[in-house]
Amino acid sequence: MTERLKQLFAQLKAQGLTVDDRRCMASFKLKGSFEGASAPGAEGAVSMNEDENHFYADFRALSAIVITDYSIDLTNKDVLKKSYKLLKGQTIYKNHELDVDEWVGVVAKTWWDESEAVPPGVNCTLKINKKWNEKTIDGIREGAIHSVSTTIYFEYKKSHEMPDFWFRMGEDINGQIVRLIVTKIISYGEISLVWHGADGYARRLTAEGKGGQGREPGIEKDINGGKTVKLTRTIATMFMLNLASYGFNAGAQEVELDDAGSVMLMGDLARAFQELRQKNESLSGILTETLGADVKPDDYRNTLAAMSAQAKLGKKYLDDVRAEALSLAKLAEGKTDDEKFGESALGKMIQNADIETAVQLGDDYRIKAEEKYPLSCPQCGVKLTRASAKMDSGAAHDESGGLNVDNYKI
Repeated sequence: MTERLKQLFAQLKAQGLTVDDRRCMASFKLKGSFEGASAPGAEGAVSMNEDENHFYADFRALSAIVITDYSIDLTNKDVLKKSYKLLKGQTIYKNHELDVDEWVGVVAKTWWDESEAVPPGVNCTLKINKKWNEKTIDGIREGAIHSVSTTIYFEYKKSHEMPDFWFRMGEDINGQIVRLIVTKIISYGEISLVWHGADGYARRLTAEGKGGQGREPGIEKDINGGKTVKLTRTIATMFMLNLASYGFNAGAQEVELDDAGSVMLMGDLARAFQELRQKNESLSGILTETLGADVKPDDYRNTLAAMSAQAKLGKKYLDDVRAEALSLAKLAEGKTDDEKFGESALGKMIQNADIETAVQLGDDYRIKAEEKYPLSCPQCGVKLTRASAKMDSGAAHDESGGLNVDNYKI
C-alpha cells in the first residue's frame, strides 16, 4: 500500500469509514436525518410507550439507499433484509460514545419495513432505561432527538475497476457514481442516538394517530410540515449544477425540491465537494513539490512572487546569452543576413538552446571568430578578445592614453 493510499484511508477512518481493502471488508457509522417508515401491524400503528423502568420508541435504523456523502450503496434490499435480525439486542449509546458505562439501553425489536412511503429498510424498537436517561427520553418525546446512527460491518465490491478507485469515490463516470456496493452485512456494532446524519430516513417513526392514545398527532415530513428544501439559482450556478434537472425555467430564481430532488441535490453537492477536495489536494501537492515542504501556505503568494521575479531575470540572462552566441556564430560563419541566418538550422538551435548549451556555443564561436577576424586596440595595437572589444573605447584606456588592463583580457 502506498503512502498516499494510507493517508486517504486514515482520512476515511476519521470520517467514520474503516476499510480493509485486502479482504474487501469495511465498517461504517451510518447516520440518519429524515423521518422513517411505518411500524408493523395495523395501518399507522407505531409505538412510543413506557413501563415502570423503560421507555420504548420506534426508529428507522438503516435504509436501502445510496449514502451519497460517503459513496456507499445499500440499494440491494435483499442484502439489507437478510441482516435486520442481527440488530436485535445491540447496545444503544449516544453519539457513539462507546464507553461501557455510557450505555442507554438495548434494541428490543427489529423488523423489515417495505412500505411505499419511504425506501425499504430496517426498523427497530429502542428500549431505553429510565433511571438515568430522563433528559434523553424527554428529547425523544419533544422531537428534539429524532435520529439514530448504526455501526455496520460489511463486505463490499467496487462499482468500477480502475487504478485510482479510492481517490475517485463519489465521481460520476459514464452516469455511474464511483462507490462501494454492499454485498453482505456481517454484523451491527451498536446504534446511537444522534442529531443528524447521512441516511435520510433513519429517524424516529411517527404516524397519524386515531384517538390520541399515546401517539403523535401526525407525520411531520420536516420541521415545517412540507417541502422546505429550497435551491436558489445562485447556489445552483455556483456548484455548476444542471439547472434544467432541478426545474429552473428562464426566469426562476428559486425552486422548491421534493424528497427526490433533495436526494439528487445531496448527491450532486457531494460530488462537487469531492472534486474540489481532489483539486485542492492536487494543487497542494504541486505547490509543496515546487516550493518545498518548509514553505507554509500563508507564504505561498510571497514565495511565488519572488520565484516569478527570479524567473524573469533568468529568462533575460538566457536571452542575452543566446543573442551573443547567435551574433558570434554569424560572424564566425561569415553570414551577413541576420533574418536569414536566424531561420537557419544553426540559428534556430542557438535560439532554443538551454543556458549551458548557449554558453558553450558562445565560447566556441568566440574562439572561431577570434581566429578568423582578430581584433586589436586602435590606439596601441594590443590584441583583444571579443569580450574586451565590446567595452566602450573611451573607458578602455587610462588617463595617460594607455590600456586599462582591468578592462581587458590580453
